[in-house]
Amino acid sequence: MSEPKTTIIYQDKRVVVAVKPAGICSTDEPGGMPDQIRALLHSPQGCVRTVHRLDQVVGGLMVFARSVYASKVLSQQIRSNAFAKQYWAVVHGILPEPNGRFEDLLYRDRKLRKTEVVSAPGEHVKHAVLDYQVLETCGAFSLVEITLQTGRTHQIRAQFSHHGHPLVGDRKYGVPDEPGPVALWSCRIGFSHPESNRWMDFVSLPPRISPWTLFSSMNEDCEILDIVDDSGQPTGQTVRRDMAHRNGIQHRTSHVWILRKQQGSVQVLLQKRSDVKDSFPGCYDISSAGHIPAGCEFVASAIRELEEELGYHAESEELILCGQRRFSFRESFHGMPFFDKQVSNIYALWLDREPDQFHLQSSEVSEVRWFDFSRCLEMVRNNSFPHCIYTEELEMLQKALQI
Repeated sequence: MSEPKTTIIYQDKRVVVAVKPAGICSTDEPGGMPDQIRALLHSPQGCVRTVHRLDQVVGGLMVFARSVYASKVLSQQIRSNAFAKQYWAVVHGILPEPNGRFEDLLYRDRKLRKTEVVSAPGEHVKHAVLDYQVLETCGAFSLVEITLQTGRTHQIRAQFSHHGHPLVGDRKYGVPDEPGPVALWSCRIGFSHPESNRWMDFVSLPPRISPWTLFSSMNEDCEILDIVDDSGQPTGQTVRRDMAHRNGIQHRTSHVWILRKQQGSVQVLLQKRSDVKDSFPGCYDISSAGHIPAGCEFVASAIRELEEELGYHAESEELILCGQRRFSFRESFHGMPFFDKQVSNIYALWLDREPDQFHLQSSEVSEVRWFDFSRCLEMVRNNSFPHCIYTEELEMLQKALQI
């Protein structure tokens, strides 16, 4: 089997984002990541600076600066904790809670080149904090997503080992003779671009090898979304839907409000979300809404969702664009954190049809019901029924359609 190769997934004149294979050094030495990036850029004397590190035995995403200025800006973001770093790991055992925090004092033994948890402050002792979420378990193993709040040498490996859950394959901090690579992967980095100040998110999943392939999270066909900027334009990067919702990674949705006129007043159709939905189960919502898969566009996705959820095939000219909204929220559903960050196009569709004439997708929608528009707006403002509707969106319709 061929050795994994360094892959550049983004580059401009200030930064390079690359996937580091396990076994390659992060630092600027012969064969290290900067050396490999220069070769890929066909620039043997080019400026490529390491601003953060991954252990040599660990693979995944890294960002490198292409100028002294970019290096200073990115390093400052790391020091001020404005730089997002997340990892996936496979650990031994079942953690006692589905999500939690490890907060320890770490001592770095420079002679032994090893980090350990200690009980008291001292020389070479640093405060270390990480948050984890269990994504899945399989037998005696757990797949966890880790968010670093501090960046200490061997922090994840030392802390999980200390708390009784060493990483699979970690012969230094875990089982001494365990075969295979260390099951730790830098799956996400996020930072503000050193020149434009635009927030940039990058995601990379671990290779499809053991022990990662034990978990359905690696094997199933997950919905893939475009990561987008504040105007809804794709950045060229993609993310799994579940990762976008855990981490607040900005993506696109289409919202379609179905309206009709009855006896001189306007009515709006609301759907009631299925009780098994991963967010806002059992709540009244937009007539039809859905995520936009990677590579697709707003209108095509809106038409697809109308057909899938309600059994109605719309033509593109029937959809009236009423505006675009950018919003985010944090909640907890089914005991799991949920952080949504959307750019949404808002459409209106005039359609006079009775609720029993729609063909509902039962896994998504439990019922649909017409409401008087003015009454619905008042109920949303007063929060007098279970819903997940934004007042601003109804007001956007009201203004665009002169209701």
